[in-house]
Amino acid sequence: MDEGIFEAISHRIRREIIKALGEKKEMTFSELMNQLSLESSALAFHLRKLSKLIEKRGDVYYLTDLGRRTYGVILSLEKGVEPPKQESEVKSELPNEGGGIEDFTPLVISDRLTVNVTKNLIEELYRTKRKLIISDVMTVTFDDDIDPEKLRVVLDGITDVMTVNCPENLRYIIEPRTRDVLTVGKSSGIVPDIGNVIIKELGRALSGSFRDWIRPSRGYSFNTPKIAYDQPLNEFDKLEVEAEGGFVAIERGAPRVKATCKDADDFDIDVTGNKLKVDSEGCTVVITATELENIRVILEGGAITVKDFSPGVFRSEISGGALSFYLQDMVNSSVDISAYGGVVTGSIKYNEFDGKGELNIDVEGGISKIMLGIPQSVGFNAEVKQEIGVVTCPIPIRKGERGELRVKARAYGGTLELEELKG
Repeated sequence: MDEGIFEAISHRIRREIIKALGEKKEMTFSELMNQLSLESSALAFHLRKLSKLIEKRGDVYYLTDLGRRTYGVILSLEKGVEPPKQESEVKSELPNEGGGIEDFTPLVISDRLTVNVTKNLIEELYRTKRKLIISDVMTVTFDDDIDPEKLRVVLDGITDVMTVNCPENLRYIIEPRTRDVLTVGKSSGIVPDIGNVIIKELGRALSGSFRDWIRPSRGYSFNTPKIAYDQPLNEFDKLEVEAEGGFVAIERGAPRVKATCKDADDFDIDVTGNKLKVDSEGCTVVITATELENIRVILEGGAITVKDFSPGVFRSEISGGALSFYLQDMVNSSVDISAYGGVVTGSIKYNEFDGKGELNIDVEGGISKIMLGIPQSVGFNAEVKQEIGVVTCPIPIRKGERGELRVKARAYGGTLELEELKG
């Protein structure tokens, strides 16, 4: 199956975008945003991920030929009918041997805590000529008695999964078909504590050993990393970072950026007025600043850490990898976190403030845990919505003498845990 189709049908919001354009033929950005009830940043993020399926002409968006084909696949999944064939379409991905496989009507399993793939499931999918796609699941386990050759034919992909447990004789089939998966291998038989897993993986990220391991696979490279950029900068208070693989640290210090890459073309920097924009693909980057008023990070694999800042605006969009952030001395600020996979951990410590502070969290995959330090004089109000996903928020709602922190937490997949810092 084409990777563009896989990206679309394995994610709920992307399916909705494709369906909206398939039904209406053309839509503006505002029309899509209103119909799907999405924030502009979230919609822009998903449109970037669907660049092979959607094109923009003027102010309107259309489906490409591949996008229309994907629309047919989505309809077939929902209605149980064969999608219309394109004249140029290749009718079969693989040779039609032993029952063969058509490139349509896959079984998509997503938004679960655990999935057990059995011999009977693989046999049935093989017999009925269907593919298997697994997405946004915490743990996937493959039984020992699965036929390797039938699994090779049936399994199309696994994405945004914490752990894949499988016997060694199936690993060579499964591992190349994974993306944004933390571990693949034989289970020890003991289910690890989620918090310990997060700490362990973030520790690897911070130590630097994690950055190459989690980098999206683009073939092996034996180039020695070289310094691509190392310069002091004038003061800036706005920062935007987009990273695909690698490791980015954002810390307090004299304004400076240092980037080490295997290929200098994998790093780009732009300074406009008081705004710094950095794009990194598989590099190790350290960004230091005196203070930041506005921070935006976009992460598609790899790791980003943000430490000891007090921004008025903090935005993050995570589709894989690990984000850790530690914000302090916050007041009536605006914090938005959108997680479509990966691991997000952080703490936000508030000072006393008047007015309203906002914290909006949307989780559609992966695992997120956020600690909140809220003074007793500040009120707390939480609006929680969960569909398939899980939200845990034991912090009691209360009125404050001064300002109020308003939290909107939504989970359409994955898990989100909010806790109050004590002391």
